[in-house]
Amino acid sequence: MSSAGFPVLVERVGLVDLIGLHATMGTEDFLTWVCWYHEVQERVMRRVSRKVGRDRSHMTCIIDLKGLSLRHISRGTLNVLQQRTRLEEDNYPEVVKRVFLVNTPAFFASVWGIVKLFMDQGARSAGASRAL
Repeated sequence: MSSAGFPVLVERVGLVDLIGLHATMGTEDFLTWVCWYHEVQERVMRRVSRKVGRDRSHMTCIIDLKGLSLRHISRGTLNVLQQRTRLEEDNYPEVVKRVFLVNTPAFFASVWGIVKLFMDQGARSAGASRAL
């Protein structure tokens, strides 16, 4: 797979204590951090685009689920995931060129059935589910 010079973001979700993070930050602070992160990321991609003289405003995301277990999942973390997805799709559309989910645990197929409901139909049909 080639990223064709576009940024590649690797998120190692399986290594994060999602429940502890949510308990510590709360939903509002986490979503504020997500917005800050996207704003910084977009500034960097615009600067790089100008520097190389080519559009570099889209990225490939690799979401590594190694280590993810049911202990990472709670009603609160699913709610935050839903809000994060909605926030990103509403405010930062088309930044993500493609997403690959790697090292998916056995239970993920059933969780994916819930998670994909948070996504716009366009994002699902664009290939997010093919990355499993």
